[in-house]
Amino acid sequence: MIKIFFITLFISQSSHARIFSFGKETLAGYFSVAESSSAVAKNLSDKESSASSYSKGLGMNLSGEFGISYIRHFLGLRFGLEFMKPLPLDNVTASDAAGNTLYTGKYDLLAYAPKVGLEFYLINRQTTRVYLLATIGSSSVTITNSYASPTIAPGASFSEQTKGSATTWTAGAGWEYYLFDTTTICFEVYQRSLNYTSLTYASAGTNFIGTHAAGDPVLKTDGTARQVNLGGTYIGLTFKFFVH
Repeated sequence: MIKIFFITLFISQSSHARIFSFGKETLAGYFSVAESSSAVAKNLSDKESSASSYSKGLGMNLSGEFGISYIRHFLGLRFGLEFMKPLPLDNVTASDAAGNTLYTGKYDLLAYAPKVGLEFYLINRQTTRVYLLATIGSSSVTITNSYASPTIAPGASFSEQTKGSATTWTAGAGWEYYLFDTTTICFEVYQRSLNYTSLTYASAGTNFIGTHAAGDPVLKTDGTARQVNLGGTYIGLTFKFFVH
């Protein structure tokens, strides 16, 4: 009986030592995924040529992020690197006002942003907490477009790459819950501001508008600058792995 008592006591103490508490955790690695309806839509192709309609546009923005989180009391700091990549568009048919096919296009976009963030915990209990979230970072984007079988100038298939940079920020809220061992899961909703307003060509070439040199601004047929907006309302899922 005494042996059973001490064995039970040992198991109880070991189990107690493994009880998770947000109040005792300060450092975690994390990764997150998020999605949003794309504000880009057909803006990647709009007025790139004499075409008046395109068969499809970007429908969803996807992002993934990893980094570290440092927490003290009611505040948490995030240091991360985020990648954003809408699903690539392939076999996009560009047509004129009469419905004639002018060419087919493929559009691919990849952006990344080193970021810092702040979490402010409104509710901070042992295994659950609710927080406000704000982040800011510097984002760079690369857009690669390919065009096949054009019936308009330049009359031959070609590809081009454009680049840009912009400040990105997010503001939102989240709910974090203990999952198992030292792992938690966070559900987040936030608003992102990220608009690339000054795209430039990565190399010299010829497209539907004419010739351009590396570093020239990317313009539409009406002479205005092409912009790509990855902002919008995002829904995200984050996993944190706390280190003792």
